[in-house]
Amino acid sequence: MYRSMTVKMRIMRTPTMIAYHGLIASNTTVRQSSRKTIIPKQIPEAEPPYAATQRFNGQIYVLIGPETFSSAADLAVTLQDHNFATLIGQETGGLASSYGDFVSYDLGHSRLRAGASARFFVRPNGDRSLQGAKPHVTVAAEIGPSSDPALSKALELIRNRMPN
Repeated sequence: MYRSMTVKMRIMRTPTMIAYHGLIASNTTVRQSSRKTIIPKQIPEAEPPYAATQRFNGQIYVLIGPETFSSAADLAVTLQDHNFATLIGQETGGLASSYGDFVSYDLGHSRLRAGASARFFVRPNGDRSLQGAKPHVTVAAEIGPSSDPALSKALELIRNRMPN
């Protein structure tokens, strides 16, 4: 059984590998915000979590940086706020709480097409500040194609946790 997992979510708009929530979480509750109140909400149509014996219970390390946007930034902050992972690298380019659900419409008189965000998505811990997810472990920017300080740090953390 694996004891650690590293997920690289830099230089991408959506993660290429997402650990299914049921593999690491024990419930299907999400938190939904109504104005300034955060309300726990059950998702009845969600698939039930895996049995505890089938869930991944090792350490998860997520590599993030200024080019981590959109769904990748959302996943990183969700993993961070639920204490599912250690984020390594630099602050994400995508915001942890942000506006979305773009709605388009025609302006009545001019018939010009216009649009605006219809929702504000708040990170799970309720922080509404407009900044990216900050890593637990900050490392220098990538220097070149043969150097990856964030990955090196993740591998170092994994090696230090391994039993001798």
